[in-house]
Amino acid sequence: MENYYGNNNDNGYHSYDNGYQQNGYQQNGYQPNGYPQNGNTYYDQVNSFETATNRDEIKSKIITRSYIVMLVSLLITAFAATATAMDAATFYSMLNYAFKPLIIIEVLVAIGASYFIGKKNVAAAAVMYLAYTIMNGVTMSVIFYAFDLSSIQQVFLTTAILFGVMAGIGAVTKKDLTSLGSLLSMALIGVIIVSIFAGIFGYTGMDMAINYIVVFIFVGLTAYDAQKVKVYANTASESDINVLALYSGMQLYLDFINIFIRLLAIMGKRK
Repeated sequence: MENYYGNNNDNGYHSYDNGYQQNGYQQNGYQPNGYPQNGNTYYDQVNSFETATNRDEIKSKIITRSYIVMLVSLLITAFAATATAMDAATFYSMLNYAFKPLIIIEVLVAIGASYFIGKKNVAAAAVMYLAYTIMNGVTMSVIFYAFDLSSIQQVFLTTAILFGVMAGIGAVTKKDLTSLGSLLSMALIGVIIVSIFAGIFGYTGMDMAINYIVVFIFVGLTAYDAQKVKVYANTASESDINVLALYSGMQLYLDFINIFIRLLAIMGKRK
């Protein structure tokens, strides 16, 4: 791993001539420039400070851009959902003919975005992620016909508060949440499998229980993903800023959306 605190050549000391330097100073524990010789040269200290400052800048950029990506993604999704719902012809055409194909395409596009993030192709990943947020908004437009508008607004506010609290906890906690994240990820896979079988065999009575479980899972994943942003930021290089911000922002966006949809199913007032 790169040493971010500078390299001390000759164990922090420079060699001296026998008794005197060329400029007439004696070897009495001071460098020729007048700074104490105490294990690190003055120049090493300056380099260490500058490198640490650069590390803080990289960390700040990744964290800030991750949340910007998330917020912009939510705005794009909200705009796409509102625009689709306002155009009745487009909405009913989507609902009757394109809804299921869009869901399938959404999943494929999300997989594609993750693939390009893994390859560090930020441009391709960003394009696919943008397409995903738009399609997600189009399919989410159904909530405007299923739920009262004031109810949607209240649930959105509740989600924002819950998400903010859990993201804050994940960002400041000293406890390693890796094991929690792994456990919740496995639980999510189990819920998806149960949901598929429930849909196939028509076990509609499980819907509400699944909604509560999914909310619990993504509330925990929010804290875990918020901590991951900080961990990535602590070790990343400058060339990784954009790809890590895109990946982290995408994870936080998915956490928010899943909490919102499930809370709406639990708390929302249907038309």
